[in-house]
Amino acid sequence: MGDVTVRGLVALEDLPPSTPILSVPVSSTLRDDRAAEAYPGAPWNANLAAQLLQEREKGSASAFAPYIATLPESCCSPLLLQEHQLHEVQYGPAMDAIAAYRQSVRAAYDSCCAVRAAAGQQQFSWQEWAWAVHMVQSRSIRLAITGCKVMIPGIDLLNHGGSAANGQLVLGKASWQLEGEPAVCFVTSSHIPAGQQVLWSYGTRGNDDYFVYHGFALPHNPDEDVVLFEDVQQLLAWALQRLPQLQPLAAAGWEQQQQLAAVAEAAATRAAQEASAFCSSGAIQGTSSSTLLPLHSLTQQLKQPPSRQQQQAQQQWQQQLGRSGGSGAVCEAAVLSGMKYLKLHRRLASCRLHSASWGTPDCPQTIPELVLRCDGCIDVRLPAVMAALLDAAAAAPGSSSSSSAGQQAGLFVEQLPALLQQLVQMRCQELLEAFPSGIEQDDVWLMQQQQQAGQGSEADWLMAAVVHYRRAKKQVLRDQAACQL
Repeated sequence: MGDVTVRGLVALEDLPPSTPILSVPVSSTLRDDRAAEAYPGAPWNANLAAQLLQEREKGSASAFAPYIATLPESCCSPLLLQEHQLHEVQYGPAMDAIAAYRQSVRAAYDSCCAVRAAAGQQQFSWQEWAWAVHMVQSRSIRLAITGCKVMIPGIDLLNHGGSAANGQLVLGKASWQLEGEPAVCFVTSSHIPAGQQVLWSYGTRGNDDYFVYHGFALPHNPDEDVVLFEDVQQLLAWALQRLPQLQPLAAAGWEQQQQLAAVAEAAATRAAQEASAFCSSGAIQGTSSSTLLPLHSLTQQLKQPPSRQQQQAQQQWQQQLGRSGGSGAVCEAAVLSGMKYLKLHRRLASCRLHSASWGTPDCPQTIPELVLRCDGCIDVRLPAVMAALLDAAAAAPGSSSSSSAGQQAGLFVEQLPALLQQLVQMRCQELLEAFPSGIEQDDVWLMQQQQQAGQGSEADWLMAAVVHYRRAKKQVLRDQAACQL
């Protein structure tokens, strides 16, 4: 209807703001806390997947039969990618995440099959299990009132609209419902003309989780990001090899290299702790995250003479870092003291929803990888580590014959903005060139696919998602490689 060419919900008449259009009692949802254990120690998604398949086996006798009838018969899930197709993703972090996700789902399938075989029950096929896990993983939400994961009939037909979302979920009940238990309602937040799709937001995140767990990717995602470095140690090794400003450190012996590794890790830890104190959104228990800062704003701040208040903060940091073994620490102090004046962003870790620790107290608070978002926001640990390395380079023997370590570090503070830009541009260009195909080739493939709209199979839709996903990563790298701070 209208411009809608995908599975979803469409307004049949004009809907004014604050109109409840869906309302589902909590008792009518599929809940993981009421699902039987698929096998001893099974994770929530395995339990809910087993319940979904068992309800489907009941046919019309199931209380959820009308809901199950609305679910697609097949799924567009990366779980079903063949090995040669997995390589078409071309982006290492996602390929690793899909492989780990598939391994965990396959292990759950094997365990569930063993339990059903011992009980003399008919086995599910791997395709059925993958379908059920995909339905559960892509359509369930954590309901605050129950604290559990639920699949909500009707609500899960709503597609992701991001900033174009025209409705939101609320707890309560619609005017047509009888008194009793609360319900999950979807209420319009703006006027929706007849024929327009009803949308809500799945959250602000990059394409990683959308692709791995939902099977789609947004071509123009304002929150898309890329992994620049797997961890701080990869950043250290890369910077010592590539950046001439760190040459005084590059020839260090093994013992000094170990010391540099410790310096980098300590700087990263300090940056993460300091950023957490000034980030507007706090960490969510049971999840991993990192904090991003606007790199352009940081570099502009470093180029300007510090205010008296900033000078005092820098001096305090220098004293503190000096007591903890730092020497001068002018660059790192400038970065750490400036964080409170920047708009920091909390980024929820990608591709971890299938991990055993996610949602538990054992889940690590921070992630090792260092990411860059499409708007130029970067992990706070990266500039802090680079600043600490510049401080170390300023104090290294032979770095300057005519300046003291403190004077040399001061000169390096002036060089830090250009160094950060050089690092981002070089690394983005390097990662972009590592992709087997270019953006233009992806565009040609997508154009050919669009010309065959409506004729493609489920596998074609999945490959289209793969190409959209990898193209979005390349676009971020291309844009940031050409960006001038």
